[in-house]
Amino acid sequence: MGSGAVNSGSGWTWGYDVYVPGHERLVEALCALGNGRFATRGSTPECAADTTHYPGTYLAGCYDRRTSLVDGRAVENEDLVNLPNWTLLRYRCLPEDEPAGEWLTPDSDELRHYAVRLDLRRGILHRSLYFQDIRGRGPRVGHTRLVHMGDPGLAAQRTTFHAYGWSGEIEVESVLDGDVANTGVERYHHFRPEELSALFARLGHRLDDETWRATVDYYLRRTSHGSTLSSLVHGWVLARLKGAGDWRYCEEALLSDVADVQGGTTGEGIHLGAMAGTIDLVERGITGLEGGPDGLRVAPVSLRQLPRFAFALCCGGHRGVRLRVLPGRLGARVPAGPGAPLALVLPGDRRFTVPPGEERWFPL
Repeated sequence: MGSGAVNSGSGWTWGYDVYVPGHERLVEALCALGNGRFATRGSTPECAADTTHYPGTYLAGCYDRRTSLVDGRAVENEDLVNLPNWTLLRYRCLPEDEPAGEWLTPDSDELRHYAVRLDLRRGILHRSLYFQDIRGRGPRVGHTRLVHMGDPGLAAQRTTFHAYGWSGEIEVESVLDGDVANTGVERYHHFRPEELSALFARLGHRLDDETWRATVDYYLRRTSHGSTLSSLVHGWVLARLKGAGDWRYCEEALLSDVADVQGGTTGEGIHLGAMAGTIDLVERGITGLEGGPDGLRVAPVSLRQLPRFAFALCCGGHRGVRLRVLPGRLGARVPAGPGAPLALVLPGDRRFTVPPGEERWFPL
């Protein structure tokens, strides 16, 4: 793990106990908060973007389209836009009968303590700092940040100050910083399924189960997995094919990002796609989850390392639909409300409905 990284015994808290400037972008990436509509990197509020810090807030569907000239050819790229930084806040001490102190940041010489804690269960980021001058005086600062899951347009940050060994005032400036830019952007093109089928057809290949399995087998023997995305994709594909090693690839993807084994790419935020993909592996890959006009299709595969799990999703106009997968059984609970029953399609084209306010169980 990265320098100073800590993990609670419960497994629901991730954090850091040491401030290491060279690792700060990794902290920002791994401690990002999001709710599906927008996400904010876990950057320290005291610092604007520079070579060490890279605050960023990104809104789903908010892209900037630019045309670049590559080998004499005009190429269009679309990148997520880095929105104004709403977290920026700076402060300094104004002791009685003394000149104002310097603006304090984690890079200040007076920093004596620095800790970051991400509460994964509640989705809250805590950061604490303690500064002390040569006379033993200083403030303790605490930041608490959240991106609300219930209200997708709401985010909040609270800062508290405690004075130790001195009295006076603290000058605070809170800024909505629009002087932001996109840097370190990597571009990928994903083929949603119709595009992939069309590509195979143009190449003269049919895309059926036999071709699919042969293609997977071909690349399994030849891929070096130098990218965490490679490990994730192979785990996803093998889960659906019920092949050996699927969970191993998922673990490799998670470890690679937490430890930043490639030396910097996680800090740039690129690997957040791989980490989110490990969740997607559980929620869609292992469950065979697919929405469609005929209802929610669920076709779980048996996985020894993950025999039972549960998660919530939005589907069919319902928020908080909860699915539970147990060995040989599937449970579906739809919250009470005015919506229509949730339509489910299970293996063998078996069709069921679950009315709002009820939970039902089905054999797999």
